[in-house]
Amino acid sequence: MTTRRAVLASFLLLLIWTLSFPPIIAADQNKPAGKRPPQTRYTISYTPLYQLKADLDAGGSFDVQRHFLRFNANHMLNRQWMVGLGLRFDYENAVL
Repeated sequence: MTTRRAVLASFLLLLIWTLSFPPIIAADQNKPAGKRPPQTRYTISYTPLYQLKADLDAGGSFDVQRHFLRFNANHMLNRQWMVGLGLRFDYENAVL
């Protein structure tokens, strides 16, 4: 499996895993108005950066690909406290 395919497969698996969680309900009619249900927020981002082939003055060429994948989950315990988990995957492929 090529590196580009591995990055894409990792991103897709993380996206599917994220979407498998049930949506958060903002309010429940059976609970008192002062009590809010715990909130969990998920964020995911993927940023590919490419520097196209460039000729070097001393001879040769340079080409680089960078991929940044981020996933964060934050759970609000109350107004003052939050628990979070963050995962990141950074990949760089430079060819001289």
